Amino acid sequence: MRTTEEQHNERKHEMMEKCFECYAENGLTGTGIKALAAACGCTTGNLMLEQNTNLLL
Repeated sequence: MRTTEEQHNERKHEMMEKCFECYAENGLTGTGIKALAAACGCTTGNLMLEQNTNLLL
């Protein structure tokens, strides 16, 4: 059974992968926080809470 921390880290990794895919598809200037959140299947607020947005933006 996975711990909550392991689940959190796995979800964070999945979200990072989706964000990188979104950047690769749209470019840095064509990707905003709304597009990243949509790619991750979450709200912009959730994305900011889950990720260190300094790494993403």
